[in-house]
Amino acid sequence: MDISFSEAKGMFSTAIDLIKKGSQMEAQSQIQKLQEQYLELHAVNLEIKQELFSLREKLAQRDNMVFEEPFFYLHSDGDKVGPYCPKCWQKDEKKCRVVKTPESYGGSEQCQVCNATFGKGKPVPRPEPIKY
Repeated sequence: MDISFSEAKGMFSTAIDLIKKGSQMEAQSQIQKLQEQYLELHAVNLEIKQELFSLREKLAQRDNMVFEEPFFYLHSDGDKVGPYCPKCWQKDEKKCRVVKTPESYGGSEQCQVCNATFGKGKPVPRPEPIKY
């Protein structure tokens, strides 16, 4: 039950007139309707504010994500955080960390989410356990 500002103003004026005439019950009914509308609009307003905050945060993050080959880094307040997987960031704008893989020839780095491998070295396959 959405009402316009002019409708709300009219309901408020009607409530005041009813109070002046001594019709307390009818005035209370009008005021209760206005209060319900206010609470509904307040809840919607809070949702919109939260969504706006979230979108602004995403936009700031996108603006501060910098590509330094072969990875993305988040630059914020003079700090550099990362590296983040270029595949995950470019596909879904997900900040997925890339870590060094110790079991590799020549050193490589791997995304912890999509398992993409970066660098000169290739991960060394883990040997199969010996079965007795």
